[in-house]
Amino acid sequence: MSLAPAADSAETAMAKLSLCSMPLVLAIILLSATHSEQHQSSQAQTLLRIVRFLNFPTVLNSRNIYKDLCNFEANSSLAVICYEGNITQLHIIGEKDAPLLPRNFSIDSFITTLVKLPSLKVLTLVSLGLWGPLPGKIIRLSSLEILNLTSNFLYGAIPLELSSLTTLQTLILDDNMFSGPLPDWLSSLPVLAVLSLKKNLFNSSLPNSLSDLENLRVLGLSHNHFYGKCLILAV
Repeated sequence: MSLAPAADSAETAMAKLSLCSMPLVLAIILLSATHSEQHQSSQAQTLLRIVRFLNFPTVLNSRNIYKDLCNFEANSSLAVICYEGNITQLHIIGEKDAPLLPRNFSIDSFITTLVKLPSLKVLTLVSLGLWGPLPGKIIRLSSLEILNLTSNFLYGAIPLELSSLTTLQTLILDDNMFSGPLPDWLSSLPVLAVLSLKKNLFNSSLPNSLSDLENLRVLGLSHNHFYGKCLILAV
């Protein structure tokens, strides 16, 4: 008894199945590409809103960045780094001694827009005229490893909510107007290696909890109003 016809029939069926499956595969590829394009477009719109909040600084005049965020050529003022199509690093550095942003600027609305980039691991916003108390909602950027807000006009206490950013390795808030005591909860940041709070208005003794930061390698506290006993840190 010959099995050839049955084998031919099976091969024909497989060929038909393969041909029938091709449109589905193509559709999945096209849908995936469309979703990726829409995602990048959404991130570009978010970045444009951020630029509007910053009052269109001259360092962000390039229109090319909004066309292809993840392949934009970085410069000394602006860098956008992506991983798998998501913005993971955003560096915006304004001109030295940038003035205060206009009175209608809202730090709360600005941060609300910023957290629409939830994959951010590194955020650098230097010399941009930001002013107001830093909103606790910044912790919605739950993957943050480096936060640098140097040379702005941020004031008030460092928000308690930052204690939830357990991945934070570097916190730089130099040259602002933060005030009050240095918070005890800084010791709850388990991987913090760099803490720089120079040129602010802190006014307290140094909390003993600083000595609990086992990974701390850089500590900058100059040009504040600290008093009391010195701490010996194991670094």
